[in-house]
Amino acid sequence: MSQKPAYDIVIPIHWMAIEVLTDPTKYSDRSDVWSFGVVIWEIFERGKTPYGTMSVKEIRDFLNEGKRLPKPNSCPEEM
Repeated sequence: MSQKPAYDIVIPIHWMAIEVLTDPTKYSDRSDVWSFGVVIWEIFERGKTPYGTMSVKEIRDFLNEGKRLPKPNSCPEEM
């Protein structure tokens, strides 16, 4: 007999700051700023999913390597 969890947890990985991806106890105001930045990126990219189809591990590795989402072409320099 297999057991199934009583509920599913949905976590917005694509919008989480790198420090929270590596250690969920490190959540702070800075994490909110990171998430807001990803939402702004998403708006300028007209609803594209941040990091495309990357897995959680791929996103974590991408960010740990110092890589970031590219600046959208439609984003003004002032941003």
